[in-house]
Amino acid sequence: MISSSHRDIVLYGAGNFGIKVLNHLTLKKEQVKCFVDETPDKIGSKILGTPVLSLKEAVATYIDAVWIICIFQPSVNLTRKYQEFKDLGIKDIVISTEFISSNKDFVDRLFFPTSKVSKNDEMIVCDDLSKIIYANFLTLCNTGRSDENLVTPPFDNELLQSVPHNKIYDLGAFDGDSHQQLSKLYHVSYAAYEPDLINFKKLQKYKNDIDDPRFIIFNKAVGPETGLVAFSQDGTMGSKIIAYESQHKGNASECVSLKSILDVETVNSAIIKMDIEGVELKTILSSIEEIKQKSPVLIISAYHNQNDLEQLYSELSNLQIYDFYIRQHGFNGMDLMLYCLPRKL
Repeated sequence: MISSSHRDIVLYGAGNFGIKVLNHLTLKKEQVKCFVDETPDKIGSKILGTPVLSLKEAVATYIDAVWIICIFQPSVNLTRKYQEFKDLGIKDIVISTEFISSNKDFVDRLFFPTSKVSKNDEMIVCDDLSKIIYANFLTLCNTGRSDENLVTPPFDNELLQSVPHNKIYDLGAFDGDSHQQLSKLYHVSYAAYEPDLINFKKLQKYKNDIDDPRFIIFNKAVGPETGLVAFSQDGTMGSKIIAYESQHKGNASECVSLKSILDVETVNSAIIKMDIEGVELKTILSSIEEIKQKSPVLIISAYHNQNDLEQLYSELSNLQIYDFYIRQHGFNGMDLMLYCLPRKL
């Protein structure tokens, strides 16, 4: 993606992702001239010895450099940002998803495979929108480019209203963002689990603001087993389990198993939304018998690891109790969700 002539490079976005890109390019002896950030507190500072410029200053100084958009968030439309830079006269622009796709040794590969992938004809989904989103996701994995017009609002309540439930479990509740949508569904109780203490404080404030007695929050992780886990505790949407050992470097959090949650449920009584940063498959496998018995509605994040979507589908389709749909609730392939709805008898 970047030529071997070691052209000047500008990194737009001086956050965690931008720092990882800087480290990657430094190892390759590429010429990173500056970060660009529109946060006033960062402009004029240095990060790892690299100056942070304003957008105006960087365009005036480095318009002929290769600009890498180092933003990778479900709320940011990279296609739109790309066009904004084109309109400024910048000619060579690489968006973050293209960067990941073309750098096979980049540390944060997420759902990007190390080789080309093709359609799995064994994956059967129940509507045309799911088929289109799946095809677009494959294009993103292979090229780093996708159709951002396919992003659907979170969550597909029309689908969810068609199945019985009276409880909602939000596993990986962050700051309450999912509750804003899922609370529109019928429910007797809504249990939100968030292990990151910084995020949990945001969740607590959200709970206080909405003042809904049905909304119950827990400062706990949910995973394949019960116990203490070392958690990253970084206060972002990507906070995650480091290890299932409280002695491991990191802050300890209590973890409850999905099995223990399902053990108290009756058949077809629950919706379970699961966004637990890459341990979705292990958690599903640890509770597969309980899932078969209780048939909860499952809304599972299927983009954290390269094979999550296909492996989750494979394991759950073997139960022969679900119909499957795919929705993408964020830009750049993020918040790709597998909806598993119990089949109607």
